[in-house]
Amino acid sequence: MITILGLVIYLTTAMSAWVPMPNHGYYEGLGMTQIRYSEIATTIAVAVLDENQTPIFNDEDDLSNRVKTGLLLASIAAYESSFKKDVDSCKEGGDHGLAWGIWQTHANKNKVCADRAVAVQVALRMIETSFRNCKNRNINDRLSIYTDGICHTNWRRSRSRVERALSWHKKHKAELLVNNETSE
Repeated sequence: MITILGLVIYLTTAMSAWVPMPNHGYYEGLGMTQIRYSEIATTIAVAVLDENQTPIFNDEDDLSNRVKTGLLLASIAAYESSFKKDVDSCKEGGDHGLAWGIWQTHANKNKVCADRAVAVQVALRMIETSFRNCKNRNINDRLSIYTDGICHTNWRRSRSRVERALSWHKKHKAELLVNNETSE
């Protein structure tokens, strides 16, 4: 079983590669950015490792599917908000005040902005809806309802987010993070 800490480190590494922490230096110090990235990765890890959460992906073993789901959440946040502090704290919204939080979900601001754990659940429900409604599309196109409100084929916004997550998973094996120790 992968530990939450192991997944947090794995996700934080991906997040840092996609949006380097020094990019935030003008707005917040590196130490604060590191803490915030770790908190975001922790929120994602707790959500996807929850046994009551069904992974978005279902093509591999349960652990790999959960890791890919976490990477997808991180990938979406990287594209939607670049993990910016003002977006994360809801001081800044998107889509003319309709989208909130680092996942830029079109949900009630008070709900999404009250707690990042709530925001990740809202994003997961929206991703599930998109994948379910676009299930007959290529895996890379199944996020298009989330990104554009309609199922598209070869749509760049969906593809960029999904391909980034799946590519990271393929190139950087999460199995190395698995704790094979058994407790007696």
